[in-house]
This record gives sequence, structure tokens and C-alpha cells, in this order.
Amino acid sequence: MINPIIKSCLVVSNESKSEASNEITISNKCYAITVDFLTNNILSNGWILYNEALHSIVYLCREKVGHGSVQQIRSHIYTLTSKVAPFEITKHPQTKKKIIKKKDSD
Repeated sequence: MINPIIKSCLVVSNESKSEASNEITISNKCYAITVDFLTNNILSNGWILYNEALHSIVYLCREKVGHGSVQQIRSHIYTLTSKVAPFEITKHPQTKKKIIKKKDSD
């Protein structure tokens, strides 16, 4: 017979694993939406305003997945604009506003 204290810890542990699994699933879906949104908009227009992209993606994630925080999407954008990723954050030459664009090939 399992000690009731240990049993309650096992139940909490299983619930935590389920919550973590659900959070990973949500994050993966939001990441895919972020990739699609940036790719489609940047291929069509050459660049997109950072703030416009961020808030548009948050909206899309909330509509399609039911979740999506500004911080989560910001993290996905930073991942997609990292040193090894295909996009970069820079300033628009005329407006000096922050934009996301495809990296120039060296």
C-alpha cells in the first residue's frame, strides 16, 4: 500500500507533467504561427514593423490556440532573429522604427 503523502505527491507530479506538456504544446503551436506570419509577411513586403508583428502574432495565437502572451511571442521572435536564424531586427532607414527583415546573405 502506498503512503497517502507519497500518493498525493505522485498525483501532483502527474498534474505538473500534464500542465508542462500542455504548455509545450501551446508554445510549439505559437512558434509555428510566428514562423508562418513572419515568413509570409517578410516574403511579401520585404520587412514588417516589429511592434505590428508582435501584436498581430499575439492576436493570431489567441484566436487559433486560445493562448499566447506578448512575452512568449517576443521570445519566439528573438529566437527567429538570433545569430543563426533567418531574420534580423534592425531599424528602418527612413523612419528609424524597429523592423524585422530577412538577413542579407553575406
